[in-house]
Amino acid sequence: MHLVRALVLFASLAVGGVSIAADPPAEAEKIKVPLPWKQGQVLHYQVEQVETDTSPGSREKSISTSMIEVKTIEAGKEGFLQHWRGYDNKQEVLEGDKEQAKAIADAMEGLEDLAFVIEMDGEGSYKGMRNLQEVTTRLRAAMQPVMLKLVRETTTKATAAMEPAQRKEAMDKVEAETNAVLDRFTAPQVLEGMLTRDIQTVLNFTGAELENDQSYALDTTLENPTGGPPFPAKLTFGLYVDKDSPEDVWLEWTLEIDPVKGAVAIWDTAERLFGRKIDEAERKTLPLQVSIVDKGFIVFERATGIPEMYQYVRNTKIAENANYERRRMRLVEQAHDHEWSDETPHATEPELSAEERDAQLCADDGADIAAAIAACSRELERKDLEPAKRAAWHGQRGWHRYRNEQGAEGVSDFGKAMQLDPTAHEYVLGRSRANRQAGDFAAALADADRALAMEPKSSHAHAARGVAFEGMEKWPDAVAAYGKAIDLAADNPTWYDARCWARAMAGDHAGGKADCARALELDAESWNSYNSRGYIEYRLGNHAAAVADYDKAIQHVPEMASSWYIRGLAKRALGDAKGADADIAKGLALDPKVAERYAGYGVK
Repeated sequence: MHLVRALVLFASLAVGGVSIAADPPAEAEKIKVPLPWKQGQVLHYQVEQVETDTSPGSREKSISTSMIEVKTIEAGKEGFLQHWRGYDNKQEVLEGDKEQAKAIADAMEGLEDLAFVIEMDGEGSYKGMRNLQEVTTRLRAAMQPVMLKLVRETTTKATAAMEPAQRKEAMDKVEAETNAVLDRFTAPQVLEGMLTRDIQTVLNFTGAELENDQSYALDTTLENPTGGPPFPAKLTFGLYVDKDSPEDVWLEWTLEIDPVKGAVAIWDTAERLFGRKIDEAERKTLPLQVSIVDKGFIVFERATGIPEMYQYVRNTKIAENANYERRRMRLVEQAHDHEWSDETPHATEPELSAEERDAQLCADDGADIAAAIAACSRELERKDLEPAKRAAWHGQRGWHRYRNEQGAEGVSDFGKAMQLDPTAHEYVLGRSRANRQAGDFAAALADADRALAMEPKSSHAHAARGVAFEGMEKWPDAVAAYGKAIDLAADNPTWYDARCWARAMAGDHAGGKADCARALELDAESWNSYNSRGYIEYRLGNHAAAVADYDKAIQHVPEMASSWYIRGLAKRALGDAKGADADIAKGLALDPKVAERYAGYGVK
């Protein structure tokens, strides 16, 4: 997972619950919410949690429901003791990895008998979880096999193209690294903060005494559960009597993490949790600001102080990644019921401004092209952009224009990005590709050489040289350039596929077939390799094999004119005149110049 996106998910969990930590200002008519907890008291709450995570090109949304039983075991002047137990847990994954979510949910089923034993002081404020060690042990035991299985599956896929020795080395590390991550996330202070965030918030606000219908604001700091820098924040809150239902008292609050100091705290916390140092180069790519905003309310029964309804919404935004989380509780089995608002879980989304939605769309490499170009253009109209971000949006618009086959416009955008950030290797590579698309192969080669000088071990820079040489029809040079790319990234099927075609054009049909075969070993979905190998088989006179390869190429990409055209020629050679005529006609319909182009390769 990309670091920034991982941090969005972490930030949505790590920043703990809120509490009132200052005396109210001037004297006025006050409302005192009585402490409701009585020994032997049992309350049941219906619980719902919805979470939506969005990032460029990716969305995940899930809804979980459950019941919570809150049983007060002890109540006295010295404090209170409660059991909080969840049951009837259900989860629905609307978007995202449903198998992974099911595996985690199945693991949690065995914990429904486990209650959190919560200690409070004499004023009802949260003190701690008495059975934290038991909870940690059981939770870790339930999660460890699930996490290990998921990490092994992910690592198996990620290392499929590696040499056997490299793959074994990576797989051998999986268990130790998984256990290390679990150790950090189940450290007592971290786990307690994540598991009891709602409990802390409800308990710390229960029993509040504030002026009616007044707003309070204070600067505060939230403890960092990893022991790192705290999270500076501004808390605003107020208490008021419901005018339509005077038997109810509402307490509302908003908590905003300081965007700059909060970012520093998050990066430090990430190092602690993920067990690695963020080096200076990577740190420069991280956002200087984050946005974490909590909004919530609790409805108390005025006469008893019992919390009847609770809602907590957190919006987290880091760069173009956003997370929305809404958790709410509703007291049931009481004479005075409350219903949740009409907003359905399915409709919830992160609170993104128009500019933030444009940024997310522009940054999505696979977004609708026209919409992405328009979004990038709107972002570039902003006057408050820092040079690095303006460069990034020019780079992204250049990429989308390249996708739209607007080579000249792409060259312009990448050129502006390079002027704003001359050290960014990716902008130079982008302009090389755009120059090649625009037909300026000399400029494409010059940019590829420049990119290579910036990063001598960049396989992409060597491959860009290969593409430029292809445009110049310097096939031996292209083969050599792709060979150097392969030397640096032997597990990249794209480089083998590219060298396959270059070798075919250079007349090395055996070498080309071997490269296409290797590309397909590394990636069975490397459809272009079927297309290239089909061409080689045709040139070698293996017409049946050529038809078979083109069948697979067409199955993957039916709009490729050359696949239809050469398959038609192969069918003609096999005596299938009707099939040949249909395929050749289809190829010419897709690209009227396909016959002319392949005649240049000696194929008629």
